[in-house]
Amino acid sequence: MSSAYLTESSPVAYVIVLGIALVAIVVGSLIFTLLLGIPLIALLQTIAGAASLGITLFFLYLFYRLVLAIERISRKL
Repeated sequence: MSSAYLTESSPVAYVIVLGIALVAIVVGSLIFTLLLGIPLIALLQTIAGAASLGITLFFLYLFYRLVLAIERISRKL
């Protein structure tokens, strides 16, 4: 698989979809917490988990960009 193919399928759309999904999960867990009367700490744990997942996905995206940049540099040599 060439890097030109990877560049065309931009992961930015995936990041946007995942961001919307994370927001939906947090809002859903807030509603779930309020309806069932679960302690607020459960909601905070859900938000922290979603934030850590988002940070992990962001660093994976940065690593993906690094790999593409290294491939471009090596192609020019």
